Amino acid sequence: MSSLWKFFTSLRLTVWLLGISVLLVFLGSLAQVNEGLWNAQARWFKSFVVVRHAGDAWWVPPVFPGGHLVGSLLLMNLLAAHFKRFKFSFEKFGIQLTHFGVIVMIIGQGITDKKQVESFLGFEEGEARNFTEHHRDAELVFLREKDADNDEVVAFHEDLFKPRGLLVKSKLPADLKHEKLPFTLRVHEFGMNGDVLSPASVKTMAERLKTALATLDGKFSTAEALVPVAEIDVANVERAMTWRRAMKRLGGSNDELLAEVKRRAADPRQAAELMAAVKKQFREDMLGAFKQAGERARKFGEPRMGPEMQFVAELEEAGHLADAEKEEAKATNGSGRGARIVNRAEVKDDKQGRNFQWAVFEILEGGKSLGTWLASSRLNPQEIEVAGQKWRVQMRNERYYLPYNLQLVRARQEVYQGTSQAKVFASRVRIINPNTKEDRSTDITMNNPLRYADLTFYQSTMGQGERGPGTAALLSALSGRPPSDFVDMEEKEGGRNSGLQVVGNPSMLAPYTGCLLVGFGMLWQFLFHLTRFLAKRAGLPPPDFGVPHPLLPVCALLIMLPDVFLAWIAIKNGTLFALAVVAVTPFIRGVLAWQVWRGKHLVFSMVLLLVPTILAVPFALKYQETHGSMLWPVSIAQFAAFLGIAYVVFSNRPRTISAHA
Repeated sequence: MSSLWKFFTSLRLTVWLLGISVLLVFLGSLAQVNEGLWNAQARWFKSFVVVRHAGDAWWVPPVFPGGHLVGSLLLMNLLAAHFKRFKFSFEKFGIQLTHFGVIVMIIGQGITDKKQVESFLGFEEGEARNFTEHHRDAELVFLREKDADNDEVVAFHEDLFKPRGLLVKSKLPADLKHEKLPFTLRVHEFGMNGDVLSPASVKTMAERLKTALATLDGKFSTAEALVPVAEIDVANVERAMTWRRAMKRLGGSNDELLAEVKRRAADPRQAAELMAAVKKQFREDMLGAFKQAGERARKFGEPRMGPEMQFVAELEEAGHLADAEKEEAKATNGSGRGARIVNRAEVKDDKQGRNFQWAVFEILEGGKSLGTWLASSRLNPQEIEVAGQKWRVQMRNERYYLPYNLQLVRARQEVYQGTSQAKVFASRVRIINPNTKEDRSTDITMNNPLRYADLTFYQSTMGQGERGPGTAALLSALSGRPPSDFVDMEEKEGGRNSGLQVVGNPSMLAPYTGCLLVGFGMLWQFLFHLTRFLAKRAGLPPPDFGVPHPLLPVCALLIMLPDVFLAWIAIKNGTLFALAVVAVTPFIRGVLAWQVWRGKHLVFSMVLLLVPTILAVPFALKYQETHGSMLWPVSIAQFAAFLGIAYVVFSNRPRTISAHA
């Protein structure tokens, strides 16, 4: 037991953990290139152990400690070392503050990883919403009309449908019930991402692909057709590129494409090789275009039959295009009846698109099956009638309901002149809270989020419609035409939408608090040693010089006064800066004021008050319109306390030679 305690309290463990954390940050950042931001964060920083997988880059180690393991060990090391060595000392109070700040940051990050929720709120001008939606997670919801304005909602999170256990072929969870539902839900299949295909559309696209391939075979059936076809295709940029890629495969020259085709067509052997290469290249490009249509449909919703196009192209590549005629119905009821499901790889990077979760479930009433349904993010709500009750079922992004409404009053977008690059994204939002009788409007911009209740709303995206203020400048930048061409659109109202990134983080202040503690601790320790150095070199009083004086209690109260003012600002305006400062400085000021009240450490207290005051003045001048305005009362109170302590020190120095402990 003693050896374990020695291990956790050792400085060597601290050094090793800090070194491993630096390497972890480097490897995790490098992994984002191949794995994407979200996946790399989850794998390297939000896990206890990172294990090498097949297909990983060469530099990924077989096993490496993850962020949670390194953070947990570092936290245990700091806490154990403090418990073993902690002894309050005014001289070393800065070191203790710095360590405590690191502990706050580690604990805050752990809470953030577990409790922070990020969601999205998108609405059009004039529209009001009382919910946000998760970016990735989905839920299967059952809804029925409660009254004219509200629905009764029963939601099952996607985690309830995932197989349980560590084995690959683990079973799906047991039947799901809810007191508000007059039936039992039994999930047969669930997928994190999948395309819902219409059998008729699959057959249509399969026939279209067969026709295109047959046309391609007929087009290059004889060597004599090479030159005439090439003469036509070189006039088309995309087809000419296909010819050039085929020629590159054969090692031919692309400088004079048509001349090279004519030269090869004159030789029977080279003509046959060229014909096979061109036909293969056109086939690959055609199938590639079909597959890209599916990718575009998942990202942008167009083309409408993109998933079916990708599916038949994949069947053709596998040599199973005839399977497009097969019926593989997953459900017996609803709009998904007869639909075909094709599983797709789970998307773990938001920049690569989104997931379309799906589930095949059965409804049982009193143990009797009423059939199966298919729910997917790609399908509209379906109606189910059970026990005389009509319910709508839908797979959608997980929603977080708010006890208030946010209405988009106006969305404003400005671009830099002559470009389509955004200059200003701004949303004027109306807050309607029936619980607090609040009805007010506020602006959200790219650098000015809205903090309301326990959520923070950041301006994320902006959709420009066909009309409304700001339209002329944007369309002019996109088209190159003068803004006057779009004045009629500029004068009309509406037509835009806004997207807000919504973050709920119970440890939102932890990073600010931790950084302030570390900063104040380092400043405290530096100034204490600086005053001691100056005392030795310049003959000034030592930092712990002190003497009782009736003016010192007044100075102590002046030291604490700024925290009262900042607390009032924080409560009144909810300013994040003020909240973070109020969470840190009362304890620091309390220790300092306690020493001043007792007439001890006056020289150090005088310097500690003066230096932050001098540093705060330029900041207050530069940011007078925002946070700078609240620094003037703080600086005045601190400077007044400094003057009082300085008077006591210099008026008593000749009569008081010895330092007071």
